[in-house]
Amino acid sequence: MSVLVTETDRFVHSCEFKLESSIDLQFQFPITEFTKHTIGHYKSFLYKREKGTFIYRILDAKLLANRYLVIFFQFTNKKSADPAFARIDNGQSRIVQKAPNEGGACTNHLVIDTQPIQGGHNTYNAILESMQGLSRTTICDILNALIRTIKYQDPDDKNVTHTPKVSLRFLAKMNFEQQLKEGKVKTIVAYKDSVKKSTMLDDDSMSIEYKQVSTLEFSKPSAMSMIFDSLARISKFSKEQGYNRIKITHEKNKITQSSDYYLDDIEDKNYQETADDIRLAPFTERYKIELNLPIKICDSKYHSELVNKMISHL
Repeated sequence: MSVLVTETDRFVHSCEFKLESSIDLQFQFPITEFTKHTIGHYKSFLYKREKGTFIYRILDAKLLANRYLVIFFQFTNKKSADPAFARIDNGQSRIVQKAPNEGGACTNHLVIDTQPIQGGHNTYNAILESMQGLSRTTICDILNALIRTIKYQDPDDKNVTHTPKVSLRFLAKMNFEQQLKEGKVKTIVAYKDSVKKSTMLDDDSMSIEYKQVSTLEFSKPSAMSMIFDSLARISKFSKEQGYNRIKITHEKNKITQSSDYYLDDIEDKNYQETADDIRLAPFTERYKIELNLPIKICDSKYHSELVNKMISHL
């Protein structure tokens, strides 16, 4: 359970979904085969990581309007801490203890438009709900494990069969300069992500690794005309303090989006060069979707309202 996930909204990413043959990238692999296999085999599919500590399932998969493939994922962590709740008035807390065969869990949605992108090769528009534990790369790993048994006969060569592989890439229709031309900046936050090793050992006598995230929030610039000068100075300062990315959240026409700018290569840039680099950096499309019906962090069936609004962004 995460205290950062609310029941009234979700963030989603616009993506490019690519479906290719693992032996011939030029082969046009039919998405109908991927769709049919996913819908027909998800119920019996189980994917494990970290020696069975992390367990992934697909709880539902269906084709809506004969076009939009909805895949509903679940992630379970057997070693997650018991969830806690605290009273708002006095801070008194209670712990909900897991049963021996339970783990902390969450779910998310992926929607794929099975109509190919015009002019694209084996590429389709998709939209992915943002959820910790079910990242873009993890979703790809789950799907590739599910479809690895597909053997599709090459229609032009009877001696060749194709196994598909999928990938997801976040889309960016605009750069930062185009995105921030209108609207307002809501937040600027620096992030420091680091993987730590605990001195404690797990059941297999291996050091437990965990991700530690530190944040530093900055005040918004008073004038949008100075936004890139401000972002350059924030980026340089954050890099000096050991942070590796900044997240800018922006609102325009009541639509909230956010994107990361990574600080890997700014040591040798001056302030003006950094500002110019930020201007041209891609602003990945991450939308905030407001919901009328509450959504749980983990549910047994997909959330129809969220799915419908995700489709409207495709």
